[in-house]
Amino acid sequence: MTFIYVGIQLAEKRFFDDGLAGEQAVYAQTSRRATRCSPSAFHLNSDAGYQVWVKTLRAFEDGIVLADAHPGMLTDHAREIFRRTQGNIASLTNLIDRACYLAIAARTEAIDADILAAVTTDNAATLSAAR
Repeated sequence: MTFIYVGIQLAEKRFFDDGLAGEQAVYAQTSRRATRCSPSAFHLNSDAGYQVWVKTLRAFEDGIVLADAHPGMLTDHAREIFRRTQGNIASLTNLIDRACYLAIAARTEAIDADILAAVTTDNAATLSAAR
């Protein structure tokens, strides 16, 4: 059985120590049963980084159910999507959700440059893109 926990600053919040402090933390069952895996952020500063980003977008693309969905809807705009989301998965999923909604509302049933440009990104992505 596998459990996946996702969170921010789990170690600092003593998640793995069951809330125990000091010498008592050694008795934490969660710490003995869990292995922390810290994912690295996406970067486009190398060919390998760019390819991983494109593969990620392709995986999302495969799950989009729009009447005129097609390969390349996201991957053709990989750099722009990265600029708008900074490669953050939460911002990316928000952008894709909102783009799908706009594509349906506009009756285009596909994501293109115009749809992507019309998407309002989440607050964090908007602030980061402005820097």
